[in-house]
Amino acid sequence: MISAYTHVFRLIIIVLIGVVCFFGIKGFFVPDSWDSKLFYRVDALEDLKQQPLRHGGNQACASSGCHAEQQQDSHLMQLQHLGSGNHKGLACENCHGPVSLHVNNGSKINAAKVHRQGKFCLQCHAPLISKPESFPKFSEDHIGHWYFDVDDKATCIKCHDPHKPGFMPLTKADNNNKLLRNKIGQISNNAQVQPDMR
Repeated sequence: MISAYTHVFRLIIIVLIGVVCFFGIKGFFVPDSWDSKLFYRVDALEDLKQQPLRHGGNQACASSGCHAEQQQDSHLMQLQHLGSGNHKGLACENCHGPVSLHVNNGSKINAAKVHRQGKFCLQCHAPLISKPESFPKFSEDHIGHWYFDVDDKATCIKCHDPHKPGFMPLTKADNNNKLLRNKIGQISNNAQVQPDMR
């Protein structure tokens, strides 16, 4: 005899079978070292320790014998400037690549990378509305960029020192040109000159 609730009983049986199958399969696939409170596999820590070291952090650069031996070394001075500037939150390896490609077993194997393309700087300094107003963003209308016709394909480090951000020397030749520096000063102080007047 078919009940009016047969379809409900069938649905309940299907759901119960599904729940039993789910927990059975879950128990089979979840590793023994799974920590359900912290939600990670504890054995993964040991697995990660076995992987080769790629990144060393700023301490690896600052405290290594190769850069700390010579106090006058320009690299050490750059590290000191970086530690007190706007880029102090960046790791050396953000711009220069992993330390494992530069040093292996305490010996230099390659020169550290120097990214010279402007698109690399724009990874952080692109003018996105999600960034705070106070964050320095690239703009072609900036007085220095406007004056030198700088666009987003330019090489930023020709004028900006990434180890001392905020301090903007011009290129060495331009920096020695008093006439050019005075011209930029006049433009900066003259409120009537608009950046879009090319």
